[in-house]
Amino acid sequence: ASQASIACGYQAYDKSHAFNHYEQSYIEQQCKDALGAVNELGTTASRATLSTCYGDYKQALSLYKAAQRHEASAQVSLDLGYAALAGGKIGLAKRSLKNAMDAFDIAGDATGRAKAGIWLAKAMIRKEKFNDAVQLLEQSLGVLGRTAPESGEAVVGNTFLVYAYERLRESDKAAAHVLEVADTMPAVAMDNYQPLYGRQPVVRFSPATESGQASGKVTLEFTVAEDGTVRNAKVAESSSNAKFEQAALEAIATFRYMPQYENGSLRATDTVKFSFYWQEDSHKASDIHAPRPPHMTNNINSGRRFGMENIGR
Repeated sequence: ASQASIACGYQAYDKSHAFNHYEQSYIEQQCKDALGAVNELGTTASRATLSTCYGDYKQALSLYKAAQRHEASAQVSLDLGYAALAGGKIGLAKRSLKNAMDAFDIAGDATGRAKAGIWLAKAMIRKEKFNDAVQLLEQSLGVLGRTAPESGEAVVGNTFLVYAYERLRESDKAAAHVLEVADTMPAVAMDNYQPLYGRQPVVRFSPATESGQASGKVTLEFTVAEDGTVRNAKVAESSSNAKFEQAALEAIATFRYMPQYENGSLRATDTVKFSFYWQEDSHKASDIHAPRPPHMTNNINSGRRFGMENIGR
């Protein structure tokens, strides 16, 4: 239990593996009761924790399987799969989550199987198996819609499905799903209003050469429409040049948000802000600066860093 708490504590402190603020909230809620002494570890906790507790997981699985405690075995496999997913061990995550789904099946727990399916779909997304992810998400969300519509897994699963549709360039399906589930999603504070999907600016020039600067930033202001798309974007503040500003405007047009739901109906949200920034780096190439939403697609030229940050409103 202590090892699991440490692993959970690491996830609470480093939520960079989360796709969006809905999953960040899920992590915080799941880890809330498990932190305890982990608070003292702070950011010193590391991914080595997964290796440390892997033996404990395997021992627990062996004991539960020998005793034919399928529900407990399924839960341990699910916990291991999620910890592996958070630690970037995608192969281990997929094996563990598939085992969890099989064990929940044997135990007759359709809800548990569907929850494991949500995280297996995320592992598929991380491997860019978007069609497989969509199929599993639709199946799992169908079950959760009947048995646990307000569960954290249903919430984050809906955001994963929107993202997978967008990666398949099926924006119409993404929009339809957003409109279908917006009223079931928890309210989000405007200072934490983050996109579900977006692409980095496509830059085919050197911002430093064009501007004579080592770094630059463009802050855009826009409206999030009722279907979660970005409308009426404009440059609110800039320390970069016109070419990068145009690239930023083109990138923000690809973003998809979960629209706000108020008094029984969807509403547009005005004066939302988001920033793109870049920094010339002669030592190494990096995709983007922190904060690093891992799902953002990148178009990065060698030797330059580009990033983005959510400002909210």
